[in-house]
Amino acid sequence: MSYLLPILLALWGCDAPAPPPVVDEYPAAARRVTFATLEGLGPHRLDARITRTTQVEGAPPTEEDEAISLRWQDADHWQVTRRRGGKPVTEVRAWEGRAWLYTRGGAPVLHADAEPFRAALAAEWDPWTTALGAYADHLGLREVSQELVEGRMAHVYALELLDGEAGKGQEVERVEGRVWIDELTAVRLVGDLQVDARHRGRVRSVRLRFAVVEIGGDPGVEPPPGIVDSEGKSP
Repeated sequence: MSYLLPILLALWGCDAPAPPPVVDEYPAAARRVTFATLEGLGPHRLDARITRTTQVEGAPPTEEDEAISLRWQDADHWQVTRRRGGKPVTEVRAWEGRAWLYTRGGAPVLHADAEPFRAALAAEWDPWTTALGAYADHLGLREVSQELVEGRMAHVYALELLDGEAGKGQEVERVEGRVWIDELTAVRLVGDLQVDARHRGRVRSVRLRFAVVEIGGDPGVEPPPGIVDSEGKSP
């Protein structure tokens, strides 16, 4: 069990080994997961898509689509891409302590130190927080089953509305979807959910879909231009 120690310490923030949370504690434990916990999974890819729709009576709905893809090999080799409306916004490729920043599909700009980008990633990696914001406090989770995800046991929860008042005149009207929480680390491995809220005559919907895949495999991190990978290939 010693190999679990770094993961558990990152999750619980304590100095002594702790067992995985009991079933009823998984949603609470998931809220305490940090980027260090995600790193503890080893190599992986996290893909997320956030669709925000606004409907005003008498007008066609407007829609904004955001996609985030994180490919993580280790602390020295990773990349994260963000797109809106199908168009690239930013991409960071970290390789051996340096970072290449692409902005809106332009040429890469080399930064000698990748650490500021890794710190930013650690603060902004979670699509759950990015998509839901204050709505997350109004979601209840009811366990419905257990399933294997990427060979890992996960607890499956159906989302329910706890209360509607979300502050600043917002009223959450509907919540639906499911989330799969890893039994060992409490990382949210898969999710497909939607939240509808009303604010000053507008109905705002947020749909979030995400999945952590290729755990322990090859996430497909691409070396920056001019860098030769471990197989002697240059992109």
